Amino acid sequence: MYARQDLMRILGLSYRQLRERLAALDAIDGMLDGKIKRGHHGRTEYTPAVLEMLRKLDALAANHNLSLGQAAGEVASHVKEYTYPKSDTHGPYGNRVKGNVGSARQDVYIAPEIVIKMQAEEITWLRGRVEHLERKVDALLSLALPKPRRRWSRWLRGRPR
Repeated sequence: MYARQDLMRILGLSYRQLRERLAALDAIDGMLDGKIKRGHHGRTEYTPAVLEMLRKLDALAANHNLSLGQAAGEVASHVKEYTYPKSDTHGPYGNRVKGNVGSARQDVYIAPEIVIKMQAEEITWLRGRVEHLERKVDALLSLALPKPRRRWSRWLRGRPR
């Protein structure tokens, strides 16, 4: 989670510039829903998704000479290509995936190809993790102490005072 000061420092913006960009994103219906939280002492905190949206907004506005409102519309169209809000139907792809999107827990419709790719990447990562942990266990077993040659209590009793 990022505070306003963090966003200003990361993006190199003044407070007013950041406020204008957040207002442009907020003007698009539902863009910042669930991505803004109240933190410690009522401080406004933003998710990493907001940081990425602000980066894309700045890049579009600078490179394509768009106004902030037009750039925010482009960012919104890009974001809405991949996620679809919950509705009564099953959405354009028919897949309904429950999970965290941004910071809000909600149902999202994702293309089956994307779901399969995400699951394949997760399986690959988990297999690598299992292999890593098996190597660690083997290394720890090789470091096990040998069986003691004599009892320490006998050594202690035979010691002169």
